[in-house]
Amino acid sequence: MSLIDDIAAKLSQEFIDDAADRIARMQVALTNIGAKDGSVRDAMMSLSREVHNIKGSASNFGFSTAGLVSERFEDFMAETANGAELPVAEYQRFVDVLSDLIDQGRDCGPERAGEILRMLPLHHEFDPESVTANPGRAMVVVRARTMGAMLARELANCRFRTQQCRDPFDAAVWRRWNSLIWF
Repeated sequence: MSLIDDIAAKLSQEFIDDAADRIARMQVALTNIGAKDGSVRDAMMSLSREVHNIKGSASNFGFSTAGLVSERFEDFMAETANGAELPVAEYQRFVDVLSDLIDQGRDCGPERAGEILRMLPLHHEFDPESVTANPGRAMVVVRARTMGAMLARELANCRFRTQQCRDPFDAAVWRRWNSLIWF
């Protein structure tokens, strides 16, 4: 092995050791959050700090999947941190995945990374009642007459009043005089 390979291996091992220590601190923070010992806010700050540090250094040492998982974890925490009840079980799933990735001592392949990312929890808050239709007028600018007619019909089904035009220049002139929304 060359000197550069030795240095890279040593730095990689230092990252693995540091990440393992950070994961242990994450476990302590999760235990405090779940048991509501002390300040939950302080435990969340500690958890967030450790995740952020792993995210920042993982890719530099060839652990890109751990970096992606950490990034998803940060996003998930940002979306759920203001809830009435923190999803500690989902947080634990992220920490377990990070622990497994670090314990392997090397990054997994792209196929496995995709599987891992698909297994992670997602946070969706979508209220279908919050969606309201605000139809108006629309100009359909498509050179193909049949395609324009089909698109205009679909927009009309969504309660838009449509105007068809085949040429963008004509549409711009027409739009200026009729103040239609052009998209």
